[in-house]
Amino acid sequence: MKEGSEYTYVIPRAESGGVIIGGIKSDRLGAEVDVELKGDILARINRVTRGVFKDVDLDSVTDIVGFRPGRKSGLRVEGG
Repeated sequence: MKEGSEYTYVIPRAESGGVIIGGIKSDRLGAEVDVELKGDILARINRVTRGVFKDVDLDSVTDIVGFRPGRKSGLRVEGG
């Protein structure tokens, strides 16, 4: 979902009981963790979830930086 001008998401992990939180749309290609961005993502997550993750200690979470491909031409639809 979009929160302001940024993309934000919370994905429950059924087996572990944890969640994946994140969201950004950027031209940045670095794989290092951006601590300022990490705090911003958590703040956005708390706005859209009404504070469900307000007690999360950012120093105790596991960081995974990943890239998702984008398309300039819109959705890809294939016929069968």
